[in-house]
Parts: sequence; C-alpha cells; structure tokens
Amino acid sequence: MADSFADLMPSRFYKTEDVADAPIQLTIKAITKEEVTFQGKQPEKLTIVHFNETDRQMIAKTTVLTTLKDMFGTPSACVGKPVELFKDKTTFGGKKVDCLRLRAPSADQGPAF
Repeated sequence: MADSFADLMPSRFYKTEDVADAPIQLTIKAITKEEVTFQGKQPEKLTIVHFNETDRQMIAKTTVLTTLKDMFGTPSACVGKPVELFKDKTTFGGKKVDCLRLRAPSADQGPAF
C-alpha cells in the first residue's frame, strides 16, 4: 500500500515531496525546451532539466536557470555536472510556499537517487 497520495500519482517531474527528507544528488544529462501540457491547462514551452540517474525531470524557471548559469556558464557546460536537488521556499501570491532548487553538491552528500 502507498504511504501517500503523491505515491499514487506518479509524475515525470520532481515535486517538493520527493525531496522532503533530504537533498538528492544527481548529474545533469541535458537541458531542453519542451512543450508541456498539464491537466486542464494550455500547452506551454518550459525548460526541462534531465538527469542521468533517473527518468524524472525538473522544470527549471528563472531562479534555477540563473543558478545553473552562475555555476556553469552555458547549458551545454551543465551536461555531466553533479548537482543537488533540494527543497526551498519562495514567495508566490504573497505567501511562502515550497519549491525545488539546484545547487552544487554539499560536502555532506545526501542520498543518491
């Protein structure tokens, strides 16, 4: 039996619940621009980060893309580089909400995916 409703609704994209306990160590496989359609929404072009260790992907918005630019310079330079996926907070609609971010792996390595 599943422990949470999130377990019953698999997604191709990482969610904050996926890294609630500890950051995940991953290696960037590619960064692409893809048309994505969410249930009940119009298709939109989003930047997607793909990883070597899993088929799960991350939607990358401005803050994550700026972080990757600061860390590696260009999208092609990101390929093969290790990163840490972690849960953070952001302000959305005037409220603090959970979000996902990437950073350089910490010295205290979290669990590998």
